[in-house]
Parts: sequence; C-alpha cells; structure tokens
Amino acid sequence: MHEAEWHLVRRGQLQLFGSQRTITGDPFIFLPLFRTHREAAHFCRQSGLLIQGIRPMHGRLSKRPNAGADHQAGSLRGRAAVDGVHVVGVFVGFNSHQESCWEYFRASVVSRDGKEMLARFEALPEDERPVP
Repeated sequence: MHEAEWHLVRRGQLQLFGSQRTITGDPFIFLPLFRTHREAAHFCRQSGLLIQGIRPMHGRLSKRPNAGADHQAGSLRGRAAVDGVHVVGVFVGFNSHQESCWEYFRASVVSRDGKEMLARFEALPEDERPVP
C-alpha cells in the first residue's frame, strides 16, 4: 500500500468514492489510490472520469524522510480524515467484465499537532468490504 502515490482530484479537491457495505448495506466511502500515474490515468479514461474533470494527482500517503514529502503525506491523510474517511482503496486493475478491483485498508484516525490524520493501516476484513 505504501507504493500507492497517486490520488484523484477535481478542481484541486480530493475525490472520494462510495458504495455500500456487503453485509449491512451501510454507505462505504473510501479514498482511491493508485501505484502509478499510468494506472490512474487508465482508470480515469476507462471509467469516464476525465470528461467529468477528474484527474490524477501525485501525493505520497506513506511517510518519507524529507520534510516536503512528509508534509504532502500529512496533507493527504489529513484531508481524508477531515472528510470522515477511514478506508483506503488501492486500485489493482479491471476484471474481465471491466469492473474495477481494489485492495481495501482500514485506517485509524490519530491526532498529531492538533490535526487529525489517517494512520496505522490494516487490511479490511471481507465482511466489511463494499458490494462488488
């Protein structure tokens, strides 16, 4: 998951995806991430997101040694936490029916320097995943 460095934006605003949980039918909101620009751009083309003005943007979710990358990572994790997101989805490709496939990770929300951000990622159990 730490290799996923691309997310989606529309007019500079972070884009989140939604579905329903498999068991309960409750809303399921997640932050979509991609490992490469090529992968993110392909997803946007295949899904028709480019015509909606949604574009890939680079921003590391993982921690890096230099302050610039750490600030950028904190910003992305912070924006997601403020929006109430506790799940990250990493794109793994399209299946034979051209449906997107994702690996899901649950994140804890922690407070650092008075700001909330996503941290401590763990794989999301099958029964908490969205309807395919």
